[in-house]
Amino acid sequence: MKRSILLTVFLCFGIVVIAQKRNGESPYRTESFSSNAIKNLKVETSGGAIQVKGGQSRSAVEMYVTANSWGDRKTQAEIQQILDEYYDVDIRSQGGTLTATARRKNIKWSNKTSLNISFIVYSSSQVDADVRTSGGSLNLQDIAGTVTGRTSGGSITVKNLSKNIDLTTSGGQITAEDLDGLVKLNTSGGSLSLLNLSGTVSARTSGGSISATNINGDFNTETSGGSIHLKEIDGNLNARTSGGQITADLKATHDFVKLHTSGGSIRLKMPETKNAQLDLKGDKVHISELHNFSGTVKKDRVKGSLGNGNLLVEASTSGGSVDVRM
Repeated sequence: MKRSILLTVFLCFGIVVIAQKRNGESPYRTESFSSNAIKNLKVETSGGAIQVKGGQSRSAVEMYVTANSWGDRKTQAEIQQILDEYYDVDIRSQGGTLTATARRKNIKWSNKTSLNISFIVYSSSQVDADVRTSGGSLNLQDIAGTVTGRTSGGSITVKNLSKNIDLTTSGGQITAEDLDGLVKLNTSGGSLSLLNLSGTVSARTSGGSISATNINGDFNTETSGGSIHLKEIDGNLNARTSGGQITADLKATHDFVKLHTSGGSIRLKMPETKNAQLDLKGDKVHISELHNFSGTVKKDRVKGSLGNGNLLVEASTSGGSVDVRM
């Protein structure tokens, strides 16, 4: 009996060790480069994840390779044979560009010849990065240059990026923290979680909720299939959803606040203002006491001006109430 238990424990431990190795505990290949020469990163793989770690004192690429089929334990020699026959792998530095790409050759392949090829790239923060994968996630951090990222099969996680940022996924959520500049975030199949963004921010999803905290600047956000929750917003705001509620807590306003939903209520909390153009519509409309207001106040509509009407405040829903507190 004890023997059986010990054997079971040993086998389980062996499986865990193998799984750890298959999950990329050790790089399959590592290449190092001169940090001063690298100004651009071009990273692409058709079947794995990409991670870029900026702010480093070195420039290097680690490549991780595993079989795509679960339980398929290939030897290093078998993996190398598949790489040689079915993939074009290019890792090099030329003309200030560090390239790390893994593409399937245009020949017939099967699950037995399909590999998961992932990259971890280390570089200084002073680089521009273009990263693309059709079968994995993106994780980028500490980059001060222009960043472009595309994945059709995974999530995107980014932190401490600045300048121009353009990220798109067709199959996962986006988590973004500490971004500054012209920011474009798009997903067709997941939620958005945003924290400490500044500049001009556009964030859209077709299939999830949106959560954002501490956004400074112009903020345009939209979802077709979820709710929107916003906190500590400072700037122009345009938020729209076709399938959920909107809650927005503003710490400062600039020129306009626009909130629209077809399938839920709207709750807006904003600093008191003496100058605003109000246009509020819903099944029921509630608003704080208005002073020096010129316009119409009805059960389902508030429309008119406070003072000179410099600030535009729009909130409309066809499936819930509107509550505005100033």
